[in-house]
Amino acid sequence: MITLKKFTSKDFTQLIQWVDSPKLLIQFAGPNFNFPLNEEQLKQHLKLPNRRHFVIYDSSRDQPIGHAEIQKIATETGLICRVILGNPTDRGKGLGKILISELCHYGFETCHFKSMELNVYEWNINAIKCYESVGFKVIESQEHLVKYNNEQWRIVRMHLDNKNFKSYLKTF
Repeated sequence: MITLKKFTSKDFTQLIQWVDSPKLLIQFAGPNFNFPLNEEQLKQHLKLPNRRHFVIYDSSRDQPIGHAEIQKIATETGLICRVILGNPTDRGKGLGKILISELCHYGFETCHFKSMELNVYEWNINAIKCYESVGFKVIESQEHLVKYNNEQWRIVRMHLDNKNFKSYLKTF
């Protein structure tokens, strides 16, 4: 069972261990952090307003398995961001779909958002398919590019409203 727990300074070490390469840091957090990720960067990030930071916890294994955030970007809109399943062996097993569903449920029920959005890199097809499986739709492919080494990564913006999420839940 996947649950969302509040992310605190006690969780810094685990997140830092998971984000073990510059490429993974950019994939996870965009250009908002510098590699290597460290406690000071995370302390400063926790101070930013309008954000809820989570440890993704798997109670069946009694351990944390990831991290995610929800940021309020408008009165009735939340942004799911900085999502990672820490252990690569946990990826591709359907946990991402459960995680995104839990984050949406939290955003709609606890934060009372009417819509949720997220950004994903265009090349991250597995993540896009995961988000689509929960009901997210691509709303735009932004011209904004993030640079990593000699590559340029295009950002895709996705959107889900509460009504469509409730329809998804009936099929889940």
